[in-house]
Amino acid sequence: MDTSYFLKSAHDRVLSLGSERSAIVALACAQKLASAADSTDPEISAALAMGRNREIEASVTELEQRPDADSDVVASTIFALGASAGSLDEAWWAVSRFIDAAFDRAQYNEGETTFRSLDEDAARPEVQRELDWLERTLSIAEASADPLELARQLRAPGS
Repeated sequence: MDTSYFLKSAHDRVLSLGSERSAIVALACAQKLASAADSTDPEISAALAMGRNREIEASVTELEQRPDADSDVVASTIFALGASAGSLDEAWWAVSRFIDAAFDRAQYNEGETTFRSLDEDAARPEVQRELDWLERTLSIAEASADPLELARQLRAPGS
């Protein structure tokens, strides 16, 4: 996999979706991160639910004050909420944090260097699984003209 091409393509694809569909993708990425982290954090759950209703300002402020605000789960949620308010750039940042978290899943065997290339890490099954999910999610978003239908599709089990 040419990782630099994938990242540039993902960036361009998110921005080309427009504000509504990119926000839905951003929220889906933040939700997947929260689920993967087994996050039962009520503040994250409430924030993601608010993002869908666009009642975000207070939630963003609270999340930004947390000591773990720079963790992938919290940061992705903050950016996804900004995306739900119409920011394409924040939609990309939410997706970008999802991608960062995918690469953080790359496992290293004992004695193995921790500085493999991105292409090598991208080929790891634990990373590839997340990048494949993102590819499917972007393809669904690109094919969907109706934001409500897109949100329904991305909330369906297995999506």
